[in-house]
Amino acid sequence: SREEADIVVTVLKSFRWQSQVRTAIITGEGVCVGATASREGLSMHIPQAARRVATIVINTLLRRYVGDRFPWGALQLNHNSVSSRHRDKGNEGLSFVLLVGSYTDGSFNCPHENLRTPGGSHGLIVLTDGTQEHFSEPFQGDRYSIVAFRHTKLRQATPRDVQQLVELGFPLKSPFRSSSGARTGSVSQAAVSTAGLRTQMCHDAMRTNIHGTMDPVSYTHLTLPTN
Repeated sequence: SREEADIVVTVLKSFRWQSQVRTAIITGEGVCVGATASREGLSMHIPQAARRVATIVINTLLRRYVGDRFPWGALQLNHNSVSSRHRDKGNEGLSFVLLVGSYTDGSFNCPHENLRTPGGSHGLIVLTDGTQEHFSEPFQGDRYSIVAFRHTKLRQATPRDVQQLVELGFPLKSPFRSSSGARTGSVSQAAVSTAGLRTQMCHDAMRTNIHGTMDPVSYTHLTLPTN
């Protein structure tokens, strides 16, 4: 609903932003929180103060929509950003993109999935594959985008790392099974296929009255279940 989308905007406006790191492909301001990657391996970004509150609020709202079937471990928060065509390296599984704000135009595009979101979307959730080429269009106004994703380096997380992420509302369980089947003290690839996730979410969308086309890609305005 518009109320939930407005809450997201409020918490995103509550902290100081910084310039994007990947300036070659994206403009504007951006912050990444959670488990991502550096040249050395896993990189943990644990937010404090207002950023911590924003992270918990956003994760809570997204989990009410998708449940725990989609275990993301990081959030990329973007403010007034436009990205050129690119692919995200190291992503594992699907990503969720949440678009909010007061703006016109600014569509999100993923040509591989034949996806172009409506311009000026406030409270729109997109289920997409970040390893496929995607980009955003110029806009007018105040636009935020939130990307919930899981990086392959998350498999290197220690039990302490996982606990910190869980405290921030990330839907992770410990211990997970690694891709080889061995139990670990951290997290690894979720045992759910892309096709299976889409099918299950399509069923849940009908059951919880969340409207959207779920195949080959899904998007829906932020309408959260009440239970």
